[in-house]
Amino acid sequence: MPSTLSTLEPSSTFGEFLRQLRRRVGLTQGELAALVGFSVAQISRLEKNERLPDLTMVAQEFLPALVLNDEPRLAQHLLELAALARGERLPAQMQIERRIIAVVHEQTVEHQQAVAHENLLPTLPMPLVGRERDLDTIAKRLMEAPGRLLTLMGPPGVGKTQLALAAAARLNYLFEQGARFIPLAAINDAHNVASAIVAGLALTDVEGKTPQVRLIEHLRRQKLLLVLDNFEQVTAAAPLVAQLLSECPHLRILVTSQAPLRLRSEQRQRVEPLGVAAAVELFFQRAQAIDATFEISNEQAALAADICLRLDCLPLAIELLAAQTESFTLTQIVSRLANQRLDLLEDGPRDLPMHQRTLRNAIHRSYALLNVAEQQLFCSLGVFAGGCSADALTAVVQTANDGQNVAWTAEKVQDSLRQLGRKSLVQIDTSADAPRYHLLTTLHEYAAEQLALRPEDAPLRNAHAHHFCQWAQTRHAPSKPEQPQLWLDDLAREHDHLRAAPR
Repeated sequence: MPSTLSTLEPSSTFGEFLRQLRRRVGLTQGELAALVGFSVAQISRLEKNERLPDLTMVAQEFLPALVLNDEPRLAQHLLELAALARGERLPAQMQIERRIIAVVHEQTVEHQQAVAHENLLPTLPMPLVGRERDLDTIAKRLMEAPGRLLTLMGPPGVGKTQLALAAAARLNYLFEQGARFIPLAAINDAHNVASAIVAGLALTDVEGKTPQVRLIEHLRRQKLLLVLDNFEQVTAAAPLVAQLLSECPHLRILVTSQAPLRLRSEQRQRVEPLGVAAAVELFFQRAQAIDATFEISNEQAALAADICLRLDCLPLAIELLAAQTESFTLTQIVSRLANQRLDLLEDGPRDLPMHQRTLRNAIHRSYALLNVAEQQLFCSLGVFAGGCSADALTAVVQTANDGQNVAWTAEKVQDSLRQLGRKSLVQIDTSADAPRYHLLTTLHEYAAEQLALRPEDAPLRNAHAHHFCQWAQTRHAPSKPEQPQLWLDDLAREHDHLRAAPR
């Protein structure tokens, strides 16, 4: 039943009535802001009567956004309260009502046409699993937070692209020009990013205008969500993103990248691997897509959970490995994962980008973007089986590189670790007294593979064994009753290293 003035709570101010009308149609402040071209802060100030409403904006933008085409009395009351707030007078009542009806009808038709625009986003091949909370957070931060730029960050294979596409599809209707997806995986030069976006938006070239100028001219009045995928290899193009946000007030940008853009307007959101339950659900979903007779039992579920944990619950790894159920039992897959994870994660679907058809390729693409020092330290982490402290890593690389003119100072190790963490390749655990650094299992296997090809392989392994043998010799049983737990915690943390050291 349509709302009337009698069914809404009495409102003496424009702000109170605006809030009622917004809630009446189920809009958040962020969603209304996107529809009318305001910021969330501006909508909040209007509802608190801290900002004077603009009568023209109310008639032309707010009335259609609040779906008042068939509610001229509500529309008229909103305008009357807006005029009252400004201390202005409206024309005679009948003229107001006719004008409201005409404006609302015209603007609502335009609004409905805009909202009904075609969804131009790529469609996900399968439903997204285990990301509802991530999607809710993305929507809230992108639509309601002050910044209009959100960067989704995470390691290779964690599912940043699919998450961004799902989020954009969910928010698509809130933007008059919808959401557009721009893949940048094939772009290696930051200078070509503007051209890639121009091409992705199907803009025509204009003689005498650069792609950057053409892009800004087009987007300046657009209410659009722009998704820039795989930005990590063109981070030097971050100033272009800053300029777009500065000159295009209704534009919002969602970026996927392994590294931040480091802009003042940037919000960052870490995309973590799936939870075990969601990972198992994804594994079964993909296995049954390949073989409809694939049976799910409690025993199978336990094996699938083991498999997913060995794959760090990375969606890409799970999707690639699920294809192996066509040839192997889950028990056989668990056995093969013990020694050849990356070899099993090959030959992915043909509709995946080339760099995602094997997990090794996805990781290698990220590895290739590192500088020489970062690559060397990343490979060095391949000798640490269970994570390590910065001090242990420094001691090992200094010993291994002694006399080789490589100045691995403690500061250089810390800086490289910080960069690897920023680029989503190293996990940092701050729960202990000192931070510990470790690689996901799949990344660790790749690091060990690369280390085996480098001349420092044997020196690093010898230095690692020497360091932890010395460490064990200094860890005597505690003499005070209150110390055993700390002593046991230390031994537990370095257990994998102590096992590996004598080899």
